[in-house]
Amino acid sequence: LLFPFVLALIVAVVLNPVVNAINRKLGVSRRIIAVILDLLVFMIVATLIGTLAYSVVNEAVALANNVQMNWNSIMSRLNGLSDSFAWLLNVLPPQVVGVLENFEDSVISFLQNSSKTLLTSVISATTSLTTKTGNFLINFIMAILAAYFLISDYNTIAAAARKFIGKRTGKYISILKNSYLKALGGYMKSQLLLALFAFLFMFAALLIKGQPYALLIALFLGFIDLLPIVGTIAVLVPWGII
Repeated sequence: LLFPFVLALIVAVVLNPVVNAINRKLGVSRRIIAVILDLLVFMIVATLIGTLAYSVVNEAVALANNVQMNWNSIMSRLNGLSDSFAWLLNVLPPQVVGVLENFEDSVISFLQNSSKTLLTSVISATTSLTTKTGNFLINFIMAILAAYFLISDYNTIAAAARKFIGKRTGKYISILKNSYLKALGGYMKSQLLLALFAFLFMFAALLIKGQPYALLIALFLGFIDLLPIVGTIAVLVPWGII
């Protein structure tokens, strides 16, 4: 229930400096600027989310179907890979050989189950999203309207809030906000930027190589890059070796 208003508040906080600057330099009414920027931001967000969701769903369904249709070919490749390391099994202790064989079975089982799970999950998620389209549109319209009113009256609302909480409390809140933004906010910003660069770089590289699931893989690698210590190297090195 609160999400549209929280989203509207975030948009208003981000756009308020831009609105103030345009209002001072050009003398255009805040309400006119609020309408234009509000609609522009939400149109861009809606277009990006729609395009991303459509592309990810298409690639995920195609990948899951591809794995199932070409399962025999995948198994022959895996068997060929294991045969090339057959000499290694002769020199390793029996306990290690048992662990490697169990690992191979686990990988095969993971691939087979993952493709089925991915297809089922994508279809069920798409169906669920389709049924909730009405709620999404209502929330989206509410966010647009709330953002417009917050942007157009931001300075008045901010002044009233400062007057209500008082100077002393406002000072403590300002200190806490600045500390949070410098510490945790700075850390999160740097992590998100690194993940974004990893996503963009891998997406471009995979597109150049003609990878049909470039967006899906790049998104996965971007998410992996957010994990502490792990990073994209944990996926790229084994993939490169294989």
